[in-house]
Amino acid sequence: MSLEEYRYKVSALNKEHTNQGEQTKNLFSKYKKYIIIIVIVLLILILFKPGFVQGKELVNDKLKSNGKINVGSLLKYWIIFSLILCALLYAYCVICKKKSESGGSCKRCGN
Repeated sequence: MSLEEYRYKVSALNKEHTNQGEQTKNLFSKYKKYIIIIVIVLLILILFKPGFVQGKELVNDKLKSNGKINVGSLLKYWIIFSLILCALLYAYCVICKKKSESGGSCKRCGN
C-alpha cells in the first residue's frame, strides 16, 4: 500500500466518522420533543410517587403502600404513559401537518 492510498483511506474514514456525528445530532434534534416527554413522565412518576408505583406490604391482613417505589411498576407505567403521550403528540402533529398544507404553518410541530 502506497502512502497516497493510505492518506486516501484515512481521509475517507475521517469523513465517514464526521457524517456519523452529524447524523446523531440531527436525530436528537428531530425527535427532541419525544425525548422530552419521556423524561418528563419519568420525573413525574419518581417525584410524585403515585399509589400504583409504590410497593405494597401486608399489614393486619390488608395491603398498604410502604411509600417506596417498586421498580417493576415504575418501568411498566413509565413505558405505558410515555408511549401513549408520544402517540398522541405524533397524531396531533400529523393532523396539524395536514392542516398546514392547506395554509399556514404549525409553530408547535416545527412545520
